[in-house]
Amino acid sequence: MIQGSVMKRIIPIGACPPRRNAAKAEGRGPFTLIELLIVITIIAILTSLLLPSLKKSQDLAKRIKCMGNLRQIGNAFNMYCQDYNSYFPSCLDYSQGGSPIWWQSKLAYYISPKATYTHPIYRCPSQADILINYCYAINTCLAYYHKADGTLVRQVPPVQRITKPSRSSILIDGKSGYSNYDYRSRTDPAYTYCSIGFVHGNGANILYVDAHAENHSPITGYGYGPSVIAQSSSTCLYE
Repeated sequence: MIQGSVMKRIIPIGACPPRRNAAKAEGRGPFTLIELLIVITIIAILTSLLLPSLKKSQDLAKRIKCMGNLRQIGNAFNMYCQDYNSYFPSCLDYSQGGSPIWWQSKLAYYISPKATYTHPIYRCPSQADILINYCYAINTCLAYYHKADGTLVRQVPPVQRITKPSRSSILIDGKSGYSNYDYRSRTDPAYTYCSIGFVHGNGANILYVDAHAENHSPITGYGYGPSVIAQSSSTCLYE
C-alpha cells in the first residue's frame, strides 16, 4: 500500500450503499407534544367560530321547512272551507262519541288521501324531539269545538266574515307542553295561559287565513306575556 494514498471501501456488487443523512432522507420525526397541542388549539378555535354559523343555518332551514308546512296546511284549510260552507274544521269534535276527533284528522284528507293526524306535516322540524306527532296550535276563535250533542261551544265566523284574512291567524307554532292546544287572545281574562311556542330563535311561525305564513318575534302589551297576534278591539283573534 502506498503511504498517503486514500483507501477506498470496496462495495460488493448488488449491495446498497450506506445512506448518508438517514434522518434527512426519511423526513422529520413525529410531532412534538407542543406542536400537537398547537394543532388541537387551532382546531378548537376554528370549531368555535364555525359552530354558531352552522347552527344558525340549521335553524333557518328548520324555520323555512316549518313555514312550508304551514302553507300546505293553509291550502288544506281553504279546500276544507270550500267543501264545508266556508267554515274551518272544529279544533275538537265530541259529536261522534268515543274519543274526540281533532282538527288534524278532519284536515288530513286534504293533505293527502291516505294521510292521518300523524302526518309529518303537522310536526315542526324545530320540535322534532317531542313525543307527540303534532306541534301547531289552532285559533279557537275561528275553529271552536263540538260538544257530544253536535252543537258548537261558541259560534265561529265563516271565512267571508273575516275582513282581513292576511292579518287574521289560524295556526301558530305551539309551545312544548301545550302543543296542539288552542291559543287565544291575551286580552281575554278567562284564558291565562300562552300556548304560543317561540321555537325559531326568538320567533314563532304564523299561518294566516289567506294561507300565507310569517315569522314574528314576541311583543308585549296585551295584558300578560308575549303575543304575536294582530288583535281587534274585541277578544277575538281575527278581524
